Amino acid sequence: DLQRLQELATPHQNVVIIGAGLIGIEWSEIMIKKGLGVHLVSLHSSVSAHILASEEAEKITNYLNQAGVKLCLNDEVCALVQEEHRLKVTLGSGMKLVADWVGVAIGTVPNIKTLRGVEELASTGIIVDETLTTADPHIFAAGDCAERTTPLPPWAHRSMSGTWYEAKAMGREAAHSIATSLSTVLPTSISVKASPQVWFNSAKFFDVEYQEYGLTPNALTSHDHLTSLYWADPDQLKTVRLWFNDNHLVGICSLGVRLDHLVCELWIQKRVPREHVIDELLQARFETEFEHFLAKAKRRFKDLISSHS
Repeated sequence: DLQRLQELATPHQNVVIIGAGLIGIEWSEIMIKKGLGVHLVSLHSSVSAHILASEEAEKITNYLNQAGVKLCLNDEVCALVQEEHRLKVTLGSGMKLVADWVGVAIGTVPNIKTLRGVEELASTGIIVDETLTTADPHIFAAGDCAERTTPLPPWAHRSMSGTWYEAKAMGREAAHSIATSLSTVLPTSISVKASPQVWFNSAKFFDVEYQEYGLTPNALTSHDHLTSLYWADPDQLKTVRLWFNDNHLVGICSLGVRLDHLVCELWIQKRVPREHVIDELLQARFETEFEHFLAKAKRRFKDLISSHS
């Protein structure tokens, strides 16, 4: 699909993209770089408000504006009419756009139509237990179609995952569970529990890398039981936010600062205390080029704690 879109897209065309999540933004980037005019339509007041906290979402919104994306925020498509070889798009605000083509990037849902009516197998997704086994012991599910019903730790904050990172990990666990169930060597009482991974996602907003670990509330969700420490570089689009529950680390989100996956995952799994995370923050750098920014974030976090003590 992407290859076909790149072949069809020619400079000076206009495209309307519906949905300002990671796919919609990546799509916008490709079209802008090919010389097309892009309108990006979002239901929310800032880009990726359903992914990022409000300060980070506002920074990405400004960044896309500067990159040439025309943003239609707090809006939605009400009508789409084809006239000759172009499309007329009417938004809820009354704005009318003319496009050579329209892209839809409003998310996905599992295609489990064949399981409808089989309540023990399917709900929103295919229901699985700790070993990724369904109600039928001969059927396993993994990836974005699998819906966990067992209680999850706070850093694995979704019962269903749409990222390929977790799908890959779940695939390994499901394969292990299947092998265990079929093994004639291992005792039948042995099973492998597919423990949920620390939630992780990574992508790019044009040239700005984004990383998310664990429990990271967005601008649209309530998080009264959590606290966060936030740092933003005044000169470049680089931010780090640490999320805590009862002063123990449960989530990390960064823009433009690449972090070490294993360190972040370990800290979150062990619910490392806030003071330790800040003292050892430079250990989370992916490469030495990011050490300078983490040092600045560390100083900021210490100042924030001192001012509230």
